[in-house]
Amino acid sequence: EGENGTLIPSRDEESLYIKMKDWLLHPDEVRQMSCMSRRCVVERFERTTVWKLYRDEYLRLINERR
Repeated sequence: EGENGTLIPSRDEESLYIKMKDWLLHPDEVRQMSCMSRRCVVERFERTTVWKLYRDEYLRLINERR
């Protein structure tokens, strides 16, 4: 929470309003979270990593059918 984003409960308008006000008052923190979010996505979903996961899964399925 707060490192690369914020979870706000569904249908909780008050929590959303409070968090949005907080973001307006602390734009540097929002920029920092944004950078961390980008880094997280790149690390977890980099093409070669995803391709390797797909390949491994395909090979597992092929071997399972033999």
